[in-house]
Amino acid sequence: MSELPTLADAAKFYAKYGADPKEFLAVANSFSINTQVKRADELVKAYGVEGTPTIVIDGKYRIDLRAAGGYAQMVELAKYLVAKEAAGK
Repeated sequence: MSELPTLADAAKFYAKYGADPKEFLAVANSFSINTQVKRADELVKAYGVEGTPTIVIDGKYRIDLRAAGGYAQMVELAKYLVAKEAAGK
């Protein structure tokens, strides 16, 4: 299995599209970003996400491809649950 790309690898990649590698790394390693990544990791664990794609709606519903029965069904189920939550039901 190959190693995952590093932030330095990502900085080099985005430099091809005009991003300054030093600025990219400064932002990527900032307190704000690290806090957001830590929170995202906590949510993944709390929601029981085991793979991708997984959609969590309003912290109440977790759907994945297998449970939904396919991509089209997953999208339709997500739309239904979002509408249900938006309506307050």
